[in-house]
Amino acid sequence: MRHWHRKFPWQTESLESVEARILEEVSRLVVEHGKLMPGVSETIEMLRRENYALAVASSSPLQLIRTALEKFAIIELFSVLHSAEFEEKGKPDPAVYLSAMSRLGFEPDDCVAFEDSVPGVRAAKSAGARVIAVPDPVDISNPGFAAADVVLSSLTHFSMEHVR
Repeated sequence: MRHWHRKFPWQTESLESVEARILEEVSRLVVEHGKLMPGVSETIEMLRRENYALAVASSSPLQLIRTALEKFAIIELFSVLHSAEFEEKGKPDPAVYLSAMSRLGFEPDDCVAFEDSVPGVRAAKSAGARVIAVPDPVDISNPGFAAADVVLSSLTHFSMEHVR
């Protein structure tokens, strides 16, 4: 919103008010229509069985991260929730990953990141993590995903062998 406000300044409503309204609407849509990607629950369960600590390192605002995780009743499974809104730069800069890894108490080479975007893959790789990409089917042919260690067409194809 800051970009658009700089480009086309408006006077009718504060930038903060517009941002809050948009975030509220997106949160409402997540609650009403959001769905987990196929395989998310099973993947989380496999990782938890193996005692992996889980974190979210996202470009989404923290409020939206919390809304989504609460909607699916999985928020308590994550030790760390971190948003790039608290970093100077967002993905593909690795800062959001480095901060989340530090808060988890793990070195980057001990971490595995699941990503669905090319900027996210770049961020996680730059941070030093192993990366499993799960792109949207319409994006899977994007050559930027080749930087990931593993590319899956769906989390339903994930196995613990991918992290070992």
